[in-house]
Amino acid sequence: MEIKKTRMFGTSGVRGGTNTEITPELAMNLSRAFGDWLGAGKVVIGRDTRFGTSMLSKAISAGLQSMGLDVIDCGIVPTPALGFALKELKAAGGVMVTGSHMPPERVGLIYMDGTASYISDNKALEVEDRYFNGLKGSKKIVMHSIGTAEIDGRVLGRYEKYIGDIVDRDVIAKLALRENFKVVVDPGNGTASGIMPSLIEKCGIEVIRLHDHYRGDPERSPEPRKHTLGKTVSSLMEHHASLAAATDLDADRVLFVDETGEVVSEDVMGAVFGKWIFEKCRRTGKKDPVCVTPVNSSGLIDYLAKQYGVDIEYCRIGQPDTERVLTVHKDRAVYAYEESGKYYFAMHVHWCDGILATLFLLQIMSERQKKLHELTEEFPRFYQAKAQLLCLDAVKDQVYESVIHRFHNTPALLEGRVKDISIDGLKRLFNDNSWLLLRPSGTEPLFRLYSDAMTQDRADELLESARILVEESIRENSLLRSG
Repeated sequence: MEIKKTRMFGTSGVRGGTNTEITPELAMNLSRAFGDWLGAGKVVIGRDTRFGTSMLSKAISAGLQSMGLDVIDCGIVPTPALGFALKELKAAGGVMVTGSHMPPERVGLIYMDGTASYISDNKALEVEDRYFNGLKGSKKIVMHSIGTAEIDGRVLGRYEKYIGDIVDRDVIAKLALRENFKVVVDPGNGTASGIMPSLIEKCGIEVIRLHDHYRGDPERSPEPRKHTLGKTVSSLMEHHASLAAATDLDADRVLFVDETGEVVSEDVMGAVFGKWIFEKCRRTGKKDPVCVTPVNSSGLIDYLAKQYGVDIEYCRIGQPDTERVLTVHKDRAVYAYEESGKYYFAMHVHWCDGILATLFLLQIMSERQKKLHELTEEFPRFYQAKAQLLCLDAVKDQVYESVIHRFHNTPALLEGRVKDISIDGLKRLFNDNSWLLLRPSGTEPLFRLYSDAMTQDRADELLESARILVEESIRENSLLRSG
């Protein structure tokens, strides 16, 4: 059965160049379609700090009001804070205007349903159908039915209190008693500016603020990665700090630097949080806990989950599917993480939150009386290898079918096989805690290959075997098409 694909929506809403691809006209008309899909109720709107988001949020508000929905403009807020506001105000939906980790000249429109989750592909298709059909057959809104608009400037304060009540501030405060304990906080001139340092300082911790003010054109890359955090690391070393935390512009993802100046991989941080949560489940007798993670996450999380008897539920890559699977397993799900630096503390909230993750890390460090480097040293090391091969969209489906056939008939890839997972591409788990994932790109003319193992040699070996069979499949199908 053919799966219908969205034309505009990707893994995180609709994205493009600010005022070139994502224009006020598009924002208004797409939001009219979203409003028609919602039908009625309140919609919360938030935005990040980059240029153009104010303009686009006003266009979104106009589109929603024209369809009879009432708008609550929350202003500049982190994406998790907008999710909080949506649930708190019992809104029918939400729209976040953010480029997240993308370059400053790009922006995205993220549409949320009443659960504060990104709308799924099926829901996005329904919104797109209305958009491309020009809202044919939709209700006509007369003057007295036009929606209202109001500004809620107190969302950040309520969100700050909510987050502060989730964590154990008294436990975190004990870190202040340690000699010279300081934290570098780098919001990247994004939505966590002000609020993230404030929450940590209210726990009694000394904070070194870096890029801690709103800017339309941020002073560092919006994406916190090892190669973009040179100044963050330098600040940590200069001030002899014990930790640094750097978020992207909408603060749903975060990257950490330990006391030695090492930028900790997101997969290892996923294990640090996972171990803390899994141990808590064991202590409290939580029955059948579930951890959700995309198919491209490190085998370290599988390794850890096995030790604690936690079930792993795999999902497709991208926040919408992570949230969907968390919702499906809402009675059992305790945690989720994505290798991009997104951590979901599902016993409290079902969205990812870089600010909450930072506070929980401080709580873990205090409870266990260990520095971050000591926490990360508790885990075995896993190694990854990645590759991508040119694969034209015209032959991508045929190539994938050929890859599947070869995958099941390649001796080197059958030895030690535990099971296959075909959620988002084809993933094979092996009995030595290694895995291999092959998937055609949904956005580019590429075929992507990933491997993960407890040694680099094993990861490279798996990747090379996969590369050969994918190259053969591409060559064969390209020749058939040209012939």
